[in-house]
Amino acid sequence: MQGHLSGHPIIAQLLSLIPMGLFNEVVEQQNADRYYKKLKSIDHFICMFYAVLTRNGSLREVCKNISLIAQKLIPFGIKQLPAKSTLSDANRKGDANLFAVLYSKLYQHYKTSL
Repeated sequence: MQGHLSGHPIIAQLLSLIPMGLFNEVVEQQNADRYYKKLKSIDHFICMFYAVLTRNGSLREVCKNISLIAQKLIPFGIKQLPAKSTLSDANRKGDANLFAVLYSKLYQHYKTSL
């Protein structure tokens, strides 16, 4: 099977299933980017999504490894790769409700297909 995403990393293929309009709606609804200048919600989400997919609990490894595929993630909205300390701050200070609402909306979007 050769689709239009052939040759893209699995994370890029999975990210293509998340409607950006839906993601942006949740970010706006949750006012998630209000206090963040360097790390936008999309960057944070992609890094954490990568960490979950790779079962990687080390932010150092996540930041190092995601840099290897960064060019492939640009079409999905990633603006810049965060430093480990920036990602750590976002995890510590950020509101996890963004992710909860996003996953709920994604479930609603895809529930007839599941």
